[in-house]
Amino acid sequence: MISIAEGLHSIDQFLSENREQFIETLNRLIDIPSVRGESLPGKPYGQNCYLVLKEAEKLAGEMGFVWKNFDNYCLEINLPGEKGAGMKDIALFGHLDVVSPGEGWNHPPFCATRQGEYIIGRGTVDDKGPVVALLFALKYLGEQDLLKDSRVKIVLGCDEESGMEDMDYYLSRAEVPDISLVADDDFPVCHGEKGILRLDLTFPLKSDNILFFEGGTAPSSVAEFARMELVPSATADLMHQETGSTECSVRSGENGLILETTGRGAHASSPHAGLNALKPLISFLKDRNLIPVEDRDVFKVLGILLSDDYGRGACISLESEISGPLTCCATMLRKKENHLILSLDIRYPVRDNSERIVKSMGELIEPAGGDLQVIYDSAPSLVDADSPLVRKLSDLYNNLTGSHKKPYVMAGGTYARKIPGAIGFGPGSPDEQKPFGGDLGSAHGPDEAVSLETLEQAVRIYVEAAVMLDKTSSPM
Repeated sequence: MISIAEGLHSIDQFLSENREQFIETLNRLIDIPSVRGESLPGKPYGQNCYLVLKEAEKLAGEMGFVWKNFDNYCLEINLPGEKGAGMKDIALFGHLDVVSPGEGWNHPPFCATRQGEYIIGRGTVDDKGPVVALLFALKYLGEQDLLKDSRVKIVLGCDEESGMEDMDYYLSRAEVPDISLVADDDFPVCHGEKGILRLDLTFPLKSDNILFFEGGTAPSSVAEFARMELVPSATADLMHQETGSTECSVRSGENGLILETTGRGAHASSPHAGLNALKPLISFLKDRNLIPVEDRDVFKVLGILLSDDYGRGACISLESEISGPLTCCATMLRKKENHLILSLDIRYPVRDNSERIVKSMGELIEPAGGDLQVIYDSAPSLVDADSPLVRKLSDLYNNLTGSHKKPYVMAGGTYARKIPGAIGFGPGSPDEQKPFGGDLGSAHGPDEAVSLETLEQAVRIYVEAAVMLDKTSSPM
């Protein structure tokens, strides 16, 4: 068995010889804006998700793999040859869809940019960079013929960011693998995920002072912008006074005044990593008494929901030792006809349940005439931290890297919650430095960027893990 600690000469040589192909492979995937779109015949997640899946087919063929397309929901990639009787089935999962880029980018989100040892573009971290690491790990395993008792395959989906229907479709048509590893996390091992609850709260507007309101672009990202237009009668005094705000810009629009705020996008599972643009805009309206009397109950509730990221104002806060605190992130706010619709992304601890949260939310919004709709509800997932699979992979990572990291539970949601017995296994490193100052470069944020060193290290670790699991005869 090859040892990273001893130098891994052959795999280092492989990575060096294939580096330009590695970068080009990632660039080809980044260049496709694979945000889920309107379903079309034969294209369940829209044109661009269809195109990125077809590009993955081309890449698989060029790398000498065989593949099976599950009706453009998922793509399964294998090494050539048949699976022998009694061989273990090891599956590595990733996804090719991405969230909308949002605002605040200094580089084009869908044209990969090389900056030193980093690649910048939407999906470099989540999850196209990890997918490329999986492809090259499988390529190396095949070239070196390292697997004797197992068959390793890669499964790529196109709906991870919007509901994971693709994985439901795949699992209804394929056998559950013996071992399932999801490449959408940080090392060493993610053995559990918080519950995810997405709500739409709809409030009636009794006045017609708000001409439009839009904020945020994705249900799983911190709102990075907010803008609205007020009719002149509601803001006449504001037009002739100093706004006193560095967070909210005010300018004349076609029919009134346009108010805009800018924040910083981040993954909704980590709202503290971003700056929510909805908060200063709602505060600006309230502080300057710009809200019509008949709609103040609505904005009072909005203020409560935006007051913190942990649901304290809504009386839904909860914290557990194993998975940390509940988070409540306002991701989008928009006007539709004579209603405001607020979208919330709530990540709740593994011992909690969504029924409690829905009940409390309903009680909070009722005085403002609000209506609650559950858009998505995925229960928490948890694999025992002392299970053989978790322990073996954690030990492997720590031995190879000289680390002392422990398995963890995270707030993000991946395919692991859909696949029986699945765990998250890299390829991210919580210690990775981004090439920019501030908080740019993270998943779901502007200027998303990944270190080539991180991805190449992941290739080494995935190869080691596959060889170890291939040699392990005890049940996982």
